[in-house]
Amino acid sequence: MDLGEALFLGVIQGFGEWLPVSSEGLVTLFSTLIFGSSFEYALAVAIWLHLGTLFAALLYLRKDVRLVLQGFKGDNEGRRLLRFLIVATLSSAVTAAPLLLLLRGLELSEKHFTITVGLLLIVTALVQRRAASGEQKIDTQTALVAGLLQGLSIMPGISRSGITLVALVGLGFNVRDALRLSYLMSIPAIAAAQVLPPLLTRGFTASPEMFAGAFAAFAVGLLTMRMLLSAAARLDRRLFMIPLGVAIVLLGLLL
Repeated sequence: MDLGEALFLGVIQGFGEWLPVSSEGLVTLFSTLIFGSSFEYALAVAIWLHLGTLFAALLYLRKDVRLVLQGFKGDNEGRRLLRFLIVATLSSAVTAAPLLLLLRGLELSEKHFTITVGLLLIVTALVQRRAASGEQKIDTQTALVAGLLQGLSIMPGISRSGITLVALVGLGFNVRDALRLSYLMSIPAIAAAQVLPPLLTRGFTASPEMFAGAFAAFAVGLLTMRMLLSAAARLDRRLFMIPLGVAIVLLGLLL
């Protein structure tokens, strides 16, 4: 992989990770169709590039991360958030682990999964007549539901951000809090996924070009996260989710 290819895929990863579209699917798609990579190698590269968006999440959500760490020392709010992340991460593994074994050598349709996530965003916005008010419970049941659905995102084509956003908004969270929790959930999930590329293919090596791609994912991911959270805070829930859902459906139709 040359530098230009790595940077290009890093930008795609940084942009797609925080949108309700599968960044793994997009990176895999561009890597196979444009650069001629094998599916297994492209999937390993897509997972590796999450390293950049992992550090973007750690930097942008550093206050929340600090709160989670305080949970180990007995802070009540931090302990509640820590428990949420542990349950969500473990339940993600319940669905992700068996799917990972099925993925090897299997190509999936990015188009249909992307359209489905877009439609779910629209339906969720329309079904909830009122936006959530006040702070919702960050409890074990919420973590379990969101975590099980997050595990499905191991499949290229299913958006981690999209499916967890739909789940959390459906459970009563406002869009900004749902995005924040979804992004926070990504930290342990992405960190765990970094051990997977060597297991997926023997041909994968973390070259200097791949580190450059991860840095591109970091820079673009940080900017994208900031823009989305800012828009979610300013816009009405429906004005945010419905246009976003329509855009994701159109993207799916173009794939």
